[in-house]
Amino acid sequence: MVLLGGLTACSSSDDDTATADDDSARVSEAPSSTGDDDGADSAASADDTAADAETDTATVVEDPCAPGASEPTLVTVGLQTGRHGMTTGYWIAMAEEFGYFEEVNIEIDDVAASSATDLLNGLTAGELEVNVMGSAGMISASQGADMIAVAGAVNSSIWEPISASEFQTWDDLRGATIGVSNVNGVNAHAFRQMAELAGLDPETDLEFIQAGATAEAFLALRGGQIDALPAAPPTNFLAADEGFTTYGFAPEGTDVPKISALQILTSREWAESNDVVLTCFMRGILRLIDFVEDPSNRDEVIEVSLPILQGGSSTIEDEHLIQAIELYIDDPLLAPYVWHDLHLPEDSFQAAMDIFIAGGSIEADNAIAYEDFVDHTYIDAAIAAEE
Repeated sequence: MVLLGGLTACSSSDDDTATADDDSARVSEAPSSTGDDDGADSAASADDTAADAETDTATVVEDPCAPGASEPTLVTVGLQTGRHGMTTGYWIAMAEEFGYFEEVNIEIDDVAASSATDLLNGLTAGELEVNVMGSAGMISASQGADMIAVAGAVNSSIWEPISASEFQTWDDLRGATIGVSNVNGVNAHAFRQMAELAGLDPETDLEFIQAGATAEAFLALRGGQIDALPAAPPTNFLAADEGFTTYGFAPEGTDVPKISALQILTSREWAESNDVVLTCFMRGILRLIDFVEDPSNRDEVIEVSLPILQGGSSTIEDEHLIQAIELYIDDPLLAPYVWHDLHLPEDSFQAAMDIFIAGGSIEADNAIAYEDFVDHTYIDAAIAAEE
């Protein structure tokens, strides 16, 4: 497969245009000479300079991601929880709002889905071309479906344990009831791993029950039906303000648990048939990440973020949303694993695979291998083109 055929960085800036114009100006201002040799040399120099200018212009035009290189390509993207999902669709919505997809000649048709099954079925049926979702594609791929992860968007736990106020330390949680979305799921695994790092035996010291996603489980905590839960931001900040105990994203002195929590998923068939389009799509995301991580853009990032994040049924206060935004961008423990590098590390992949095998979703003998599921071709090409 030939990818982008010598793709160069998309460059439609005034500086590049000015360089070509300056070269042309030097051609027209080249001094004349009465000598034949000098005249020939001058003409040759002018021809060379003009050729250089044409080459510079051709370099810009030949970038397949440059606006005007072709008609914009529509990409249908499935978003788990939709555009307002803080670790999912929000990032795609932001790239669109800031015009980064337009810059790389991509149009987005985003489709919200609350169910991973709906997203996977849509991808298989060809109704969706790219999904931004959890790691359930690993299950489908292990069952023989044509699915690959082209990026790892979130490669660690994003859940902070919170508990009723009568619990103040990890040791206090012995015997506690922990509400999770699925007792064999990713957030339950993250809680177990943190508990173990804190010195507890999660199998004997804790009881896990299904209580729904973070919002539902938090309601159960408020109502006293559970003692604790792994809370995704911004719920953890809301809980802290309400007097609940928070435990950080990893026990003191340890690192955040590594796990593939969010992937950019597509089919290998679509990726190989649309290699240029997929690479341009990834370039748009990379440009957003660069913009968001620049501290000088923080006020603008927050201004654009809040309406997107409040676009669903959220009733979270702006201050808690801002805390969550800044956590994912700045926190030294968490930020390196959340919409930053976009490569999916093998240890994060394996942690997710171990969960699926332990829960019975994947038979160990059928588990897809890392190298067969993860394909960094397109993100690597995007990074090279943006350098």
